[in-house]
Amino acid sequence: MQKYLAIINLKTAYVLILCMAVTYLCFLFKFSYTLNITLFSIAVIFPLVFTIREAFRRRDSVIKLLSVFKSSLNATYYCFANNDKLSAQDKGFVSDQLESNQCCFLMLCEAMAMTLMVFVQSSTRCLSF
Repeated sequence: MQKYLAIINLKTAYVLILCMAVTYLCFLFKFSYTLNITLFSIAVIFPLVFTIREAFRRRDSVIKLLSVFKSSLNATYYCFANNDKLSAQDKGFVSDQLESNQCCFLMLCEAMAMTLMVFVQSSTRCLSF
């Protein structure tokens, strides 16, 4: 909830008051404009649909790659775990190595996500007026 309330500040109040004042003045002076909704749909909604669709495609491809990575780790683990030629100590070593690789990968993913969040926050600060 805190991150949603972070966007409400003094600038938001200025914009809200300005919008209300302009709306009041338009009603007061009976100012109106007929806008063709087709122009709005072509200029805004059409590209927005493609942007959302592409974002879901990227998300799906990342999920597929993560599932391939996880299944590869599982296949490697079971390959060594079911090998009768290895001792229990060697199987434990392989299991520990795979566990550490998985932990390193997850920490890398978290670090990349945090870096992306910081980048998005800094870019939104640059875009605010």
